[in-house]
Parts: sequence; structure tokens; C-alpha cells
Amino acid sequence: MHNSITQIHNQQEERLEEHDDIERELLKHFKNIHQEPQINIQPAIEWILQHIPKIITEEHNQLLLHLVTLQEVESTMNQLKEGKAPRPDGFTSNFFHKFLDLIKVDVWKVVEEYRTFHWLFPSLNATFIALIPKEEHSITLEKFRPIALCNVIYKVISKVIAS
Repeated sequence: MHNSITQIHNQQEERLEEHDDIERELLKHFKNIHQEPQINIQPAIEWILQHIPKIITEEHNQLLLHLVTLQEVESTMNQLKEGKAPRPDGFTSNFFHKFLDLIKVDVWKVVEEYRTFHWLFPSLNATFIALIPKEEHSITLEKFRPIALCNVIYKVISKVIAS
């Protein structure tokens, strides 16, 4: 089957073929390796922050706080690569390119609302996690790499903030 995991070997090198067993093992593995240790890291963070120079000026702050323009959103949307897989909302960047003139004002409103209120509809922040095999015929957990497939609106917001 294309783009599916039909079997894996767990840490004990047992072969798992049932969907539920594979799912359970993958969840356990990735939760384990991506979980933060249960220790107080605040002192370490404070120590590190003391050694980072403060270089954000008032001018930088004003740039970060300015209203997002329709042109910024349109430019960002035009930079999105085409041909990507559908996102959790079912849309690709191709859709946004094709209907840009119809939807750009609505997208701009969502971006500006996020900037103003620091809130986004949870469904727009939904993300698919996909596992990409690091090599052909991967069957051990270490041979898969997770990637996040974010909604296009979320990507637009992130890119506008970054630029």
C-alpha cells in the first residue's frame, strides 16, 4: 500500500501488523521522545536569558505592532509553494492562489484579528502529523520522521509575523 505503514517492529523487536497495535506503539514512541523531563527548568531559562543581549528597539516593537496591510497578506499568499498535500481544512495553497482575488480580504481580516486579539479559531490551528520514512522499507520506529501539515491560514499568519 502506498503511503501507509503496514508493519513496524517495536523496541523488543516484535513485529506489529494490526493497525491498533501500530498506532499504540507509534504514539508511545513519539510521546516518549518529545516529552519534556519533569524538572524545573525555570532557573536554567533565567540564567540563559541573562546572557542574551536585549537588541529589540522601540522601532522594532512598533514594526511588530503595526496593522497588517492587505498587500502584506497578498504578498505572503503569493509566496506559498504550490502542489503541497491538502491540510486539515482540506485546502491546498493552489486553492488560495486560484481564488486570491475573492478571498484575500477575508484572509487579511483573519490575520489582523489574530494580531489584535492573539486568538485563532482552534480549527485553523489544526495540524496533521505525518510520518515520513527516512529510508525505503522502514519498519523500526527510529526510521520515521514526523512532520506537521498546518492549515494554509496558519502558515500565512506565521509568515506575516516572521516578515
